[in-house]
Amino acid sequence: MSERLWLEAGDAASFGQLYDTHVTSVYRYALRMLGKVADAEDITQEVFVLVWVKRSKIRIVDESLLPWLLVTTRNLSLNRIKLRGRETRNASLDSAEVFALHPQRGAEEEALARMLGAAIAEAIDELSEADQTLYHLCISEGLSYQKAADAMGVSHGVVRNRLSAVRRTLRLRLLTQHEGLS
Repeated sequence: MSERLWLEAGDAASFGQLYDTHVTSVYRYALRMLGKVADAEDITQEVFVLVWVKRSKIRIVDESLLPWLLVTTRNLSLNRIKLRGRETRNASLDSAEVFALHPQRGAEEEALARMLGAAIAEAIDELSEADQTLYHLCISEGLSYQKAADAMGVSHGVVRNRLSAVRRTLRLRLLTQHEGLS
């Protein structure tokens, strides 16, 4: 049964197949974003609960639910990261504890790394949903162009061309931000 038909029918057996097909990609993506197994497991569970709850409202593009799953994983993971940030600020680590976390980095290098990470995340947020999915499939997940094309229901050439445009857009955005800081 296609994923589109499953969403329309919504039976548990097909949901199990859908889960088996995509759980590894969702989990790996969450783990890559969050860095903690427990958090990745929680987010993976939340994503599939959302699929079940929202099954009648989800729109599938090109017969695959994977792009929707990855965008949802990304959004839930970003929320978890923001929550962690608030918790970290509230815990008010002193500088000795911060350097113990990253002893190989000085304070300036740590600040620059955080600024770069924030700039990249902001630039990615400004991409279209399809381009964000493509970025995460090829760059974050490391899928081949062909596998990403299959997941998105497009041709290899479309993935290659769009990813080139995405990289160019991100590069220009980051250069513009860098010049603004100088």
